[in-house]
Parts: sequence; C-alpha cells; structure tokens
Amino acid sequence: MSEARAICLTCRSKLFATVAGARSRWPPRASYATTSPDAQTLSRHGGQENAPSAQVEEHAGAVGAQPSHSELIRQPEPLFRDFTKRKDLRTRSRRRSPVSIFEKVVNGQKESADSEENSNQAPIGFELYQDLAKLKELGEQPDTSLAACFEFFNTKIFPQLQTESRLPKIFRRNVTRLFDDIERAKRDNMASMDLPTITETTTIRRKLNFFRPEQWTPLIISLVDYICQMGTSPQDFSSTESFEASQTLRAALLQDLVGAWRMFGLPQILLTHGELLHLPEGEFRLPPVRWQKLVKLSPPNHTGRALNSLFPRYVETQLGTLAPAVISTVVLLKDPIKSNPAIQESARDLISAVTQILATVPVDRRELLTMFRSHAVLGGYISERWSSFTVQANQNHEHLSKHQHRKSHAPSQRKHASMLHKQLGQALKSRDLKACNQAWIDFWGPSNTPDPERAQSLRELPEMFDYFIMVYTTMRQPSKAVAVWNSLGKVGLVPSIKTWNSLIEGCKRASNAAGIRNVWARLVESGVQLDTAIWTARISGLIETGDPEGGLQALEEMAKVYQASLQNGGSSSAVKPTIEPVNAAIAGLLRYGANDAAQKVLAWGSRHGIEPDIITFNTILRPLVRQGATEGVDKVFAMMKAHGVQADVATFTIILDGAMTSLGEEAPEQQIETVTRILAEMEAAGLEANLQTYGRMIYLLLQEGDSAKESVKAVLAHIWSKGLELSSHIYTMLAEYYFSRDPPDLSAVRDLIENRGLYSKFGIDRVFWERVVRGYSQVGDTTNALKAFGMIESSMSVTTSTLSDLLQALINNEQWDEAAQLAQKAKSQRELTQSDTAASDARFWRHRFWHLVSQYELLERKTEGSGP
Repeated sequence: MSEARAICLTCRSKLFATVAGARSRWPPRASYATTSPDAQTLSRHGGQENAPSAQVEEHAGAVGAQPSHSELIRQPEPLFRDFTKRKDLRTRSRRRSPVSIFEKVVNGQKESADSEENSNQAPIGFELYQDLAKLKELGEQPDTSLAACFEFFNTKIFPQLQTESRLPKIFRRNVTRLFDDIERAKRDNMASMDLPTITETTTIRRKLNFFRPEQWTPLIISLVDYICQMGTSPQDFSSTESFEASQTLRAALLQDLVGAWRMFGLPQILLTHGELLHLPEGEFRLPPVRWQKLVKLSPPNHTGRALNSLFPRYVETQLGTLAPAVISTVVLLKDPIKSNPAIQESARDLISAVTQILATVPVDRRELLTMFRSHAVLGGYISERWSSFTVQANQNHEHLSKHQHRKSHAPSQRKHASMLHKQLGQALKSRDLKACNQAWIDFWGPSNTPDPERAQSLRELPEMFDYFIMVYTTMRQPSKAVAVWNSLGKVGLVPSIKTWNSLIEGCKRASNAAGIRNVWARLVESGVQLDTAIWTARISGLIETGDPEGGLQALEEMAKVYQASLQNGGSSSAVKPTIEPVNAAIAGLLRYGANDAAQKVLAWGSRHGIEPDIITFNTILRPLVRQGATEGVDKVFAMMKAHGVQADVATFTIILDGAMTSLGEEAPEQQIETVTRILAEMEAAGLEANLQTYGRMIYLLLQEGDSAKESVKAVLAHIWSKGLELSSHIYTMLAEYYFSRDPPDLSAVRDLIENRGLYSKFGIDRVFWERVVRGYSQVGDTTNALKAFGMIESSMSVTTSTLSDLLQALINNEQWDEAAQLAQKAKSQRELTQSDTAASDARFWRHRFWHLVSQYELLERKTEGSGP
C-alpha cells in the first residue's frame, strides 16, 4: 500500500460539512481473556467430553475426537475468486506504519549545554556561611541552651537552606550534632515546651537529607512510653489545674506523635517543595496494602517486614525497631481513654493500614514481649491492651477480612485475575506457551479439583476461562483449550455465548477458517441462543482467515435465517442483521484491498434496510486517506451527507493522519494557520477533540522534526487555552523529544516540568518520571535525576533499566552514599515483590544494575542519609 499523502484543506473542510446525525456504537468484538494450562496439568482437569474439540480441531466428527496437528493447521483453498490473488491481498493487508523516534520540535533553540545546572550543588552564600559559623560558636558556648541554638538555626539558617537539597557538607557534622543533642534532651524530658517537637525535627532532617530512621524510631517509642504513663484521671493529680495542664500536654504530644509519623512517611518530593506540604490533615500518602505480598509474609515472625512495606522509601536495615514503634503508636491511638476521636481521625490512614496488616500477619504475645523487652512499662501496657485492640481492629475490618480471606490462595481474586490477564496478553504476543501454562496453574490452583471456597471465587471470573480458551486456541493448543472448557463444569459454570465467541476469535487469530466452520456447526447444534456479536465474529473471522466468500455467505445466511424465523417461528440461530456484521465484513474486505466487494456489501446492507453508520464510513475512509485518494474521500463525504451521518472524533483522527503528513514542509506561518483551521473546523462541526486526538496530532507533528515545531506550539497553546491538562502520554512524548535532541534540550525539560507544576501533579504516571530519570542520568545530571526519582521512589514497579542508568550516573559522579542507598532500596523492595519462580528471579539478578552493585560493593557501604 502506498505511503500516506497529505489531504488538501478543501478536502479536510468537506469533512465538517456533513449534516448532524445520530452516532452508533462501535460493533462488538470478542476479546475475552484466557490463559493456557500445560498439557499435563490440563489433562488432570478433565477429558474432552462436552467440549467443542471437534470444531476447534477441524474435525467434523463427534465431540471428543482428537485429530492430528496437521489437520489443525490445514487451510482450505481460497474460494473468493472474484478478488485478486490471495498472496497479493496478504501483502497489501500486512502493511505497517513505520515506528517513529520523536525528533526535534517545539520551543525554539535551547541554551548551550554549558549553561545547564549540571553541578550537584551550588556554592553557598556568604551570609549563610557566616550564620553557620555562628551556630557552631553558639554550640561551643556552655551557657547557650539547645533551645536557643535551635531557634537561631530555625530562624536564620533554615530559611536560607529551603532551596538546597541537603546541608553543605562542611557544616553537616555540626548541625547533625545539634539535632542529636536536641533529640537526646527530648527523650529525657518529653514535656519540655522549649525544645522543638519531634515533628519539627523530623521535617527538617528529611528536608535537608540527614534523617536517620534507626535513630528516629527509638525516639518515637520513648514518646509513646511517656504518653502511656501519663495519668488519665483527676485522682492522679494534686489539683484540677495540674490535671487540666496534663490533658493539654497529652493532646499536644499526641498531635506531635501523629505529625511525626506523617513526616516520616511522606514522599521526599513533598518535603523538598514547601508549597506541597498543604495536604489534607489526615493524608499520609502511604502505599496501598498489598494483600498478595502479605499472604506470603503471614507465617510467624514476619510482622516486621509486613509493616516495613508501608514505608518503601527506607531499606530494612534502617527500620530495625519500626515494628514496636508503629504497633505501640496504633495501640495508643486506638485507646479510647488515652487518645481521642479527633486524634484518631487525623491518623486514620496510618491506623487503617496497620490494622489491616496485623489482621493478615498476626502477632502473638511472645513476639510482643520480645519487641518491648527493653521497655517494660510500655510492653505491659501493650500486652494488657492487645486483646481488646485486636478484637476492635478485626471488627473495624471484618467486611474486608471476610472478602479477602475467603480465598485462601488469592486474597484479592479479582485483582489477581486482572494481573494474570495482563500477563497472558504479553505471553500471547510473544507466543510463550510456558508462561501461559504457568498462568493457568496460578489461576486454577495446584489441585485437580478446587476446594469449595476456591470454586466460589473462580465462579466469579467466567471471563478468565473465556480468555484462556481464546489464548490456547490462538496458539494452536486444542487439547489445552478443551481442558479449560471442561474445567468450567468443575466449578459450576456452563459455556456461555461469550465462551463460544472466544473459540471463534482464537481460530480467527490462528488463521484457522476450518476451525471457525466446525465451531459454528457445533454451536448451532448445541441450541444456544445466538446474538449479533457471535454472527459478527463468524463473518469477520472467515474473511480474515482467507475465506472471504465464506464470510459473505455467512452474512447472507444470517439474513435468510432471520427471514425464515419470521415466517416459521422462532429459532435459536435467528438474529436480525444489523450494521455491526456489515461493518465487520467491509473492514475485512478492505484489508485485502477488495474495494469493489466492500461496496457491494454496503449495497447489500442497503437492500436489507441496514443504514451505514459513522463506523462504516470511517472504515471506508481510512484506506482512502492513507492512499491519498482525494476523489474517493470526496465520495465518502458525499455519502455521509446523503445519509445524514455526522463526522466524529475518530473521523477527525483519520483525516489527521493524512493532513499532517507533509505539514513540516510548510512555512511556520502556514503550519499555524493549518493547525488552527483544522481545530476551528472541527469545533464548528460540533466536535470536541479529546486528549487522545490531541496526542495523535502531536505524535504526527513530532515525526516531522524541527520543521513542525511551530505547529506543535500551536496545538499545545490550543489545549491549554481550553483549560485542559496534557496527559501523561503527551508529556512523555515531549520529554522523549527533548532528550533525543543533540545536545539534549535540558532547559526545555526543566521548563516543561516546572512551568506545568508536574512535581505537584500526582496523576502523572511512572513512565513519564522514569523517562525523565533516565534522560537526566544519561547526561550526568544526577541532581535533577534524583529529584525526578523522588516522584517514583516508593513505587514497586520502577524498571531495573531505569535504576541501572541512575546508578551508573551516580557512580560516574562518585556519589557513593546515594549509589549505596539506591542499591539498598532496590534490594529491599525486591524482597517484598520477588516472584515465586526461580527463573524470573534469576533473570532479575543478572541485570546490569546488580553487576554494578556487586562491582562497587555498594551493599556493604554504610550511608549517611535515608535514601536518594
């Protein structure tokens, strides 16, 4: 098929000259997910009785027959001899658009690379240097209190450090010593109002990156211990005034406790940008509780690792006493006598997450005694409260616990199925039969027959059985597809019309026209009520598997069966023909280049009272635009107008593919005029472009390189003028382009992120931030790479390639602390998310990232901070 050519503005304008008309939905298409069991496992799950094996395996005999593989792959001779030769049709139908690298566009010339902020830290100002020196002097004066030193630091020095990512190293020791002394004094006198709160010191330590969790958790335990020992009754005090003062102090300390935990868990990016700290009061930004991982940690003595998963930015070696700190905190906060509803509400995120974990990974009393053996009073309080606490926690989460624990193998079966569906899709693309078989075992379970609880959970997922059947049929594994079919009965399900549809879809993808015919024969024989979707799948499948004549005969048969049912009474096969199967036939024929036959199908539909819809015209329009067939485009527009069908956003997108192909050859003024005119004509026709359409437009323009930069700017300006925000996909395309320039346009990347406030937009996905991290790492800008990494550092899904690029940049810049912290973090997170399969783990640990970690002995290094 020839390359796409531009459509002139006259033709483009005709697109919007059509009369408004009703829109039709897209025709249904079978896409039910499946996975494949291995042959041995599936043979245990059932034989071939009651399964449509004969149809799938291209054998017209009785159900249960087992034809040879050669019969399975046998293809009929092409019957539709009115068309050109099948080889030529195949050649034309397999044309692919080239994959483009996003090249040079947008926003003019960049500043030279020498002007970029590539240094890791700017020199400190003279005033800041003087203030830090004075702080050192104050610390050496015996008559100066810690409170006075902190006041000087907080009012004079800290404001100047707000723009820094960490303390200047020459003063790190002095400031660290000051905060260590303050926290020691705080442990000795929690009631002191002169010393800063733990929330304040935690915030500053994290903002300036000299926070040490291993020092922080003992401080929290001391605070909880102090609050627990405070009197709660007026009888414990000598006067009403002292009782009221104690209550006021308790409320302040509880508030400090909750605030400290909040500062402990918030992502680093929120702390390094002051304007982002204005979050809702009770928001902790904790990661979701991952039930699949908790189940693996459910044996005894794994409570600590389960609780550590709430704070993935830290490595486990830094969180040695986290479990007693968080458990004692939540037990205290849930105590109706020592706490209060307002405090509980402000800590609801923390309380909810911890109680969910403890409900899944329980702690026995012996483990509690071990945790608190160095805090006897606090341990006694926790032990005394434990029974009522666990009962209360289980009651609060009873509905969730029942839902999760009734499926012993998979606490969240629906979520687990969604994950398997995605894995199956990838396995199908790569034709990885082993992965499909493993997915089936994960879905069905190890037993030949599932237990009642598991059978109940599987009954809720009939679409997964359908998807497995489609996958195995696509991969030409009929015995496995049959085994999945037979498994339906073992859990109390029966094949639905969607299950049959999955068989036909699999045969279609396997180019097995004979299989489609056999499946159809058995389906009609079964007496199942047919629907439009199954007829459409049959017609489309036959045409696309090389039997176009059979597909058109099926379309004609659909009409005849329906007419016969009107005269002779109802039939399970009778379905009134609609535009959906007509569209499917036209689309299949056009893929073969059979334009005349497609026009005949359209005429056939008209004779049967079937009016074309926008999908029909879009299907016809697409190849015409790609071929640059202006006359054909004119005819389609004329037909749309005659039928009262209005163009939609999909029509607009099709036109874009042709209209913008040569836009880069126009002068900048003409580019802007063209883009503005297209958008205006679209709006005049009552069409509102969505972000997918804008994304397509930008993608096409980016392929033109720098020559289309003005038109890209015009599109971006139009989007923002509408009050719309770019999607993560568009941001990623732009970042890809900026980094791909020679030299990379780092100032454009910085402006894109900062001007659009992306550091505060938490809807931006991981893919964008990974691309930014890799781009900055590849040019050695580790300051900005680490800043972007802060947006995804808590994610369990960061690719090892991204980690590898960042680690290499840190090593090149000799930032050994940050490199060691990155290695430790990656190791810790892998331990929480590691695969059950040895092969998967082996591939992971062979990645270049771990070779670098081993080569430079990064896991053996001791680091100063808590993470990059």
